[in-house]
Amino acid sequence: MLHAEARDPAGSPMLGGSCMDLIADAGRVADLEFLAALMIDGDVPPAMRTDACHTARCAGEAWLIEFMIATYLSVERFADRESIAVYVSSLLEPYDGALDLVESCHDAAVFERMAHAKLRTLLDELGTDQVVLYEGRAFDVHRIAWSLRRAVMDEDHGAVLMLRRKFEPYTGLDCSGFYENGRHVNFRGIRDVLDQFDAQNAERGDVFEPGKRFFFGHPVPGGIR
Repeated sequence: MLHAEARDPAGSPMLGGSCMDLIADAGRVADLEFLAALMIDGDVPPAMRTDACHTARCAGEAWLIEFMIATYLSVERFADRESIAVYVSSLLEPYDGALDLVESCHDAAVFERMAHAKLRTLLDELGTDQVVLYEGRAFDVHRIAWSLRRAVMDEDHGAVLMLRRKFEPYTGLDCSGFYENGRHVNFRGIRDVLDQFDAQNAERGDVFEPGKRFFFGHPVPGGIR
């Protein structure tokens, strides 16, 4: 049912989106292989395939990037290619560095060559392709927490949304206090949750291994093929 709802172009966008979010956060091998097949299925509408690339970005597993690149090459609308380039860039390039992949998204040959090269270089540095990536390194929820603290110090409203999207499902902490009235960033609320995260780690020990997927503080079994 999860796969059917995620794939149904005539279904409820809210339900389909929720299914995709669940695949990104807690999907096992079969779910991620479904996602990979969805990205490159020419019978699926391009908008849905682009959305599948966003789900792959949220999952972050390195092997999905090849399918994201293939999807970029197969969609025709520039808006779809641009979106996919942003998703690939967010996994392979530092947020505060040069976003070469985004800049090259208008040239398919250049983008493909650069994306493959960046992926190979990063995986060679890490010594494995069995890894979850984010911003050009192995994903580390502690770095996300640090980035959230920096966003609080800088009062960077724009950074909070994506950082929360990564932090909340990994830790299982209630991040609804990040916003007041559902819209306005609540920096005090963010600090409170981060303090809770630090206290939790101090009490039970650090369980979050970099480069692995977690859901509500627990490792996702079989999350990498």
